[in-house]
Amino acid sequence: MIESVFYGLDRTNQEHVSDGGSVIGIDATNIRSGGGLTHLVELLAAANPAAHKFQHIHVWAGSGTLARIPSRSWLTKQHHVDLDGGFAQRMWWQWKYLGASARRAGCDILLVPGGTFFGKFHPFVSISQNLLPFDWKELARYGCSRATARLLLLRFSQTLTFRRSSAIIFLSEYARNQVGRIAGLSPDSSVVIPHGIGSHICCSPRIQRSMECYSRGSPFRILYASTVSPYKHHLAVIEACSSLYSKGYPIALELVGAIEPCMQEKLARSVDASPDQGRWVKIHGEMDYGKIAFLYSVADLAVFASTCENLPIILLEKMSAGLPIACSNKAPMSDVLGSAGVYFNPEGVLTIEDAIRRLLDSPELRSRCASLGYARSRAYTWDAAAADTFSLLREIHLGLPESKSALLTGRSLSDSRRHPFSDG
Repeated sequence: MIESVFYGLDRTNQEHVSDGGSVIGIDATNIRSGGGLTHLVELLAAANPAAHKFQHIHVWAGSGTLARIPSRSWLTKQHHVDLDGGFAQRMWWQWKYLGASARRAGCDILLVPGGTFFGKFHPFVSISQNLLPFDWKELARYGCSRATARLLLLRFSQTLTFRRSSAIIFLSEYARNQVGRIAGLSPDSSVVIPHGIGSHICCSPRIQRSMECYSRGSPFRILYASTVSPYKHHLAVIEACSSLYSKGYPIALELVGAIEPCMQEKLARSVDASPDQGRWVKIHGEMDYGKIAFLYSVADLAVFASTCENLPIILLEKMSAGLPIACSNKAPMSDVLGSAGVYFNPEGVLTIEDAIRRLLDSPELRSRCASLGYARSRAYTWDAAAADTFSLLREIHLGLPESKSALLTGRSLSDSRRHPFSDG
């Protein structure tokens, strides 16, 4: 069983490993945007390779991704024109050339944050960041479309990758159980390392005011920051808020995030059909970190209505922003937020309306939820995520059986990774 975890590891390299001159390669050919890009950028910003006896890191990615990665003396950004192409072009380059390129760079181990790797290099550690391809119900929301075909391809490619990996990093226990069951993975081959929260979004909970302090001209601002996708249920949130607006609540709804093509027309129709022709709803679209942080700082309440997540960075950001949150009751959201949220069924408009109304009507409930959520968010740091990730890479590279036992049962990882999800 141990040999299957350290698949492809040449144990003759152990003498080389001990000299402190080890090199990590990162295959970011499949990292372009969203949570995967945030994870990569923040992980490298918090990294201290020397503390784990790695002297250098090479990253292979497209030009847009490399531009977002912070420059470091121990980091080399590797680019090829094919990595700016489509999925098939990037995967072909990965399969044909990445292994040889990594060997020429002197890499001893490869990290695959995109979850798909067909290259000829071992050992490698993959990261599972996308639960959607492994959830049939959520995948089916895309119908017969190119998006569905792409998700099915990801399901196939990531299953093969995970089975070949020396170890797999999951972001939550829920994701490890779900993907592991569907892909037929052994629990002994994986570890849970939650990501952190960027320091750009951190704001202590504010004093909560009664609804009498708000008006149509100075409304109570509800923020839903997330990609507009079928499984995020923006249309149900708009309908629920429309009902509250019609009942006299002085609210404004702000939507932040890229809009998937299949949702653009539906979103526009939903807003147009809302009271006052939707003038109280503002669609910001995709925004950079600085602007999102500002919107968090002026919001009064956050909503998160997803039914499929691995470990949602956006939910952690809402918690770190000190906001009371009306949240989907699906796992892992309920595991992350605990008793710090007011929950609803994201597929039921009335339950969404009721959860938001309860928070609107009670400044005390808002204050309690905001304080608890903010406190829980402090357990998620990029320093801990980076330290745990590089510890795992070091131990896998060393290839010692006792290392596998310690790491994959969590004994050598930082305490913050094993957050108990308790409010006490």
